[in-house]
Amino acid sequence: MHKRNGWADWHKLVGLWSTWFIAVMAVTGLWYLIEHGLQTAKVDHYVAEPTKVIALKQSASTSNMMPISLTAAYEAAQQAFPSLDIRYIGYGQKAAQPIEVRGYNNDILLRLRANRVYINASTGAVLGIQKGQDLPFVPRIKDTADPLHFGNFAGLGTKFIWAIFGSLMSGVSGVGIYMSWLRVKRKATVSSWLGVSGYIAIGLVIGSVVITSVSVSERSVPKQLYAPVLG
Repeated sequence: MHKRNGWADWHKLVGLWSTWFIAVMAVTGLWYLIEHGLQTAKVDHYVAEPTKVIALKQSASTSNMMPISLTAAYEAAQQAFPSLDIRYIGYGQKAAQPIEVRGYNNDILLRLRANRVYINASTGAVLGIQKGQDLPFVPRIKDTADPLHFGNFAGLGTKFIWAIFGSLMSGVSGVGIYMSWLRVKRKATVSSWLGVSGYIAIGLVIGSVVITSVSVSERSVPKQLYAPVLG
């Protein structure tokens, strides 16, 4: 009895102090479910690309020119968007796709893609700029969910806090299962204790892990890019 009470006290204490973290995970998790539904139904819920970017993609142009260098792309983006703290430069697979330069702009809780500069990969001309501060409500939520869910909005400090509380939540779940087993172990076998719902839960967990592993392994790097050769 004392052993179970000790675990119960720890279980309640950690659960109480982690309420805020549980709420953040629940809200962002709910948004991911809604977002997945919108994507599956092919409902537009993000800002449209600049007109010049759309025109470039529809042109299906091919270019005999060499794509501009990383330095040129960086400088063009910095000149067009001086306050952008550039963290990402992505080339397309062909000349009809723009270079995307992404970064931070002193915004609160926004991921990289909220701020972008689109550049013509052949000419270096700036095709458009997207600023996080100008995002409408739904796109703002979309670009805020990841920093909140993963805790990567303020460097190693928040990452460490999220890692600690995430580990504590896993521990609380395990302790809850252990306490339940302590309460019934003299009266029930493992099979009867789990019951139908327990086996269903285990099946769902295993199925989720398998599906996630398969979907991640299917991601591949494009065979070619319209990009300068490095090295």
